[in-house]
Amino acid sequence: MRAGFPRLKLEDFPVVSRFIDPKTKKPLIDVMRPNNQSLQAAFKYSVPVGKSHLIPDLEMAIVSKFAAMVCPNRAQSKKLIDGGDFADMVETNKTKIDLRKLRRLGEKVYKGGGKEIIQLVDDIKFGRPLRF
Repeated sequence: MRAGFPRLKLEDFPVVSRFIDPKTKKPLIDVMRPNNQSLQAAFKYSVPVGKSHLIPDLEMAIVSKFAAMVCPNRAQSKKLIDGGDFADMVETNKTKIDLRKLRRLGEKVYKGGGKEIIQLVDDIKFGRPLRF
């Protein structure tokens, strides 16, 4: 990827390589390293888009947002955005979510994550405030 974006500054961190605009100093591209079970699962739980791309399936997309919401190193402002994205995905797809699969994938984030993600989904379905 570095060769494809030679003008951008590359910053490497343990979980992400970030391409930064040298003028604005803002990140433009984040490339996540699949160094935990939940990110590794994204390769297994994906669906094709067109002939050459895969994206996470519904449950994997929800779990990815959950993982960001509960990440101890993530900025609080970003966690709030992740929480809104999580709520939007659940609200839009609440009748389509495979809860058993979601619980199983939630456990890949951390032990007990499966129970917590199901509680968050229930909170959204019943109009309760999210607490994460």
